[in-house]
Amino acid sequence: PMFKLAWTPFLAAFSVGLQDCDDTEVASLCLEGIRCAIRIACIFSIQLERDAYVQALARFTLLTVSSGITEMKQKNIDTIKTLITVAHTDGNYLGNSWHEILKCISQLELAQLIGTGVKPRYISGTVRGREGSLTGTKDQAPDEFVGLGLVGGNVDWKQIASIQESIGETSSQSVVVAVDR
Repeated sequence: PMFKLAWTPFLAAFSVGLQDCDDTEVASLCLEGIRCAIRIACIFSIQLERDAYVQALARFTLLTVSSGITEMKQKNIDTIKTLITVAHTDGNYLGNSWHEILKCISQLELAQLIGTGVKPRYISGTVRGREGSLTGTKDQAPDEFVGLGLVGGNVDWKQIASIQESIGETSSQSVVVAVDR
């Protein structure tokens, strides 16, 4: 199909638009474009293109370990919602792309648990036996941030507080219901 010829420029345009612009309307259009591209790739069973779009979407959630710590914005929260929508609507056709989606959902759950104050020893996949808190030193990330890839280097606690506030929005009823589906 024609999509096989045009998928890379579309992906580049959507990615640049989503990365460089903070306008919610532009971000919404880019996310809709990525969602539709994933749908087309799923319908025609085009694995490489589908995987590339899902990986790009997962990267823009800022939930992947390689993302590092940055300020989470509304467009990132909308990206999480779009990723969950893709999983719900095209789940039967995602194949290996489920791996990226499940990693993001797992990191979202971990971030929500941290935001609610759950101690690290109660969260599987993190360092156990020691309790960390946000009262640590500026240069040391507590254990609860290990699962999010937030260790090493300087940690800006204002950014972490901002991220926790943004993660609170992902705890909304609509997101919780979508993940539970």
